[in-house]
Amino acid sequence: ERTMISRAVDFFNDEIYELRGEELLRIDAPTDATVSVHHDWLLIELRTDWDGHAAGSLLASSYADFMSGEKNLVTVFRPDEGTSLHQYSWTRDKLVIVTLADVVSRVQIVTPGAWTTTDLPGVPPNSNTVIAAADSYGDEIFLDSSGFVTPSQLLHGTPDGPVSPIKAAPGFFDTTGIEVSQHFATSADGTRIPYFTVGRPGSTGPTLLGGYGGFEVSRTP
Repeated sequence: ERTMISRAVDFFNDEIYELRGEELLRIDAPTDATVSVHHDWLLIELRTDWDGHAAGSLLASSYADFMSGEKNLVTVFRPDEGTSLHQYSWTRDKLVIVTLADVVSRVQIVTPGAWTTTDLPGVPPNSNTVIAAADSYGDEIFLDSSGFVTPSQLLHGTPDGPVSPIKAAPGFFDTTGIEVSQHFATSADGTRIPYFTVGRPGSTGPTLLGGYGGFEVSRTP
């Protein structure tokens, strides 16, 4: 058990310390990074490039080694042009991460130490899936998953999978014959921007567009 103290420098920056006895020991990570400790493991999520690691990466290390000055960091996740880290949480023995690949959720299980990654079976395809809860003292996972034509459903399981629905919100319209497809538009600078169309084959109609990006928070479809 550890006592951790955070000192906010500004809106995006803080310093993280461990209180040992009467001594404050600073975790020597970037002040704009998200730092967390679980049992013997330290996680650092980068907002900016640091020490050869790309912004958006999730790094891991033995906490004891890192605090002793041995920064043997392992890259758990590194973003690419179409994939970003969305969320992560610990069970007792596994790390659950949710990434967005072209804004489609992918849930993976990471084994600490070996830092191997496997997909979690049972997660619906083309969905917006987030971690609702993870038992840090056991091995239960609860996920909230929904889609354009699929009401929110609560999935339950363990890191070994599969997860399966245990409760779902009611549907409020008839989805018979409605199809969902993903496409890409290319911006003036060459960036491929993913978007979805939802409707019956051959149908036409107006399109509603919206977005948000304040405080480094983006909206998923």
